[in-house]
Amino acid sequence: MKTENWKTMVFVFLGIFTVVILFAVAFRFFKPERKDAAVTTDGMAVRDDPTSSLYASEDGGVSWRGIPGGQFTPFHIEFDTVLSRLLVGTQEQGLWYADSAKLDKVAQFEGNSALPPNAGIYDITTQKKEPKIYLTTRHDDRGFVAELSDSAARELFFVPLEDTPIRSVVLDPFKKDSLLIGAGTGLYMSADAGETWRVVYRFKQEIMHVAANSYAPGHYFVTTRRGELFRSFDYGETWKDLTRGFSKLKGSRENQRLFIDNATGIVYITSDHGLIASRDNGDTWQDIPLIVPPDSLPVIGFAAHPTNRDVLYVSASSQLYKSLDGGKTWKGTHFPDKGSITAIAVDPLRPDVIVIGFASQKRF
Repeated sequence: MKTENWKTMVFVFLGIFTVVILFAVAFRFFKPERKDAAVTTDGMAVRDDPTSSLYASEDGGVSWRGIPGGQFTPFHIEFDTVLSRLLVGTQEQGLWYADSAKLDKVAQFEGNSALPPNAGIYDITTQKKEPKIYLTTRHDDRGFVAELSDSAARELFFVPLEDTPIRSVVLDPFKKDSLLIGAGTGLYMSADAGETWRVVYRFKQEIMHVAANSYAPGHYFVTTRRGELFRSFDYGETWKDLTRGFSKLKGSRENQRLFIDNATGIVYITSDHGLIASRDNGDTWQDIPLIVPPDSLPVIGFAAHPTNRDVLYVSASSQLYKSLDGGKTWKGTHFPDKGSITAIAVDPLRPDVIVIGFASQKRF
């Protein structure tokens, strides 16, 4: 009797063990797919870090994911094609970077006195063939220009007066080592990569943006705090006021940003009005019809495809829009509860890679 009980217990044990093994094998091969993504009402997938202020798309804007580590307010986003980095200038949290091939995380540059971790980074421009980056920064109540070579930063310029930001830095595409900055009301130029500077011109209002046309030598553009637009055809020596060409469009002088498409030379201005474009160096302007009604939401972010003139991106509040026909029609993506999209960048080497930055502030 005892032998039969022992045999029964053995068979029961073996049966239970077999069921456990079979269940484990079945679960391994047939377990439900792990949901790494939260899906919004419009089907947008968000992976990795949905709390990040930086989102990346690697398929031209079809799907998006948060880049881990992005807990800051971006001012400017730029792709450094020489060192394969994504660069992010922030509001009072210094400069951040990521491997542009992976976009798996962002980390802060360990700066020195020329690039402290609490600096505001207003603008970034990169050399296309050298590992040099130029930054306009604000810290210690003063505006600065800094050069970043690989990982070492050094100061190139400081504004004589406190509380005077430098919002824009530009490399002249036709003059090697020629830099332009707008510091207060003054347009400054350096012909030796920032070693020495001279005042080219003084405007009546604070300069907000400086741009150089890569299609025409000596063609510069400047916008001011009052929403004025000026153009020079002689390397900044004389200027023409172009403001009247668009000032009748309500909101076009408020919250402006200036862009020049390097692939076409078209000049774009985003503003409270929306998006306008000029194909004749600012002489005349075309109102680009957006899905967003004019003068309803400020259009802040803008980017153009590096080689396809028909592909454009704009942002309004937490909405991103893409056009495949030069602005005639648009398709939108909504990022609820993310705040305003402040910056858009397209990788020049991989144009399907797009990065956008969010901030809760409507204006800055």
